[in-house]
Amino acid sequence: MDPAYLRELAKQTLFVCGILEGFSISAVVTLLGYERHDRVMAIIFCAAILSTAAFLLAIFGMTGVIMLTTEGYPLPNPEADLRATRNIASVGLLLGILSITTLLSASGWVKSKRLGWFTTVVGVLLLIAIMRMM
Repeated sequence: MDPAYLRELAKQTLFVCGILEGFSISAVVTLLGYERHDRVMAIIFCAAILSTAAFLLAIFGMTGVIMLTTEGYPLPNPEADLRATRNIASVGLLLGILSITTLLSASGWVKSKRLGWFTTVVGVLLLIAIMRMM
């Protein structure tokens, strides 16, 4: 791929991951205050932690892609590192999307069965739509 295109793609991905990272961190902080300890809360908490970690991975990976594709990069042969960095960042983005949709899907089950089914359907449709666009 053209380095200029990769750099722009990395910038956009970095922006999206930054926003989703903030959402994930706020979910983690909110969940730390809950006294309820059941299976649904454990799933939601694990999904929030996983999405936070995955989006951090994607943020640092895409920052590396930007650095590697910028003209004047000081180290020799940045192409060797570019593929691995891009792949790791892409896995982080995908894992972050999967875990944040899991968090959203499971969130309704905390309130009621009816709301749980609604959020699950919305989460599955959201995931399908996101994967279709990627």
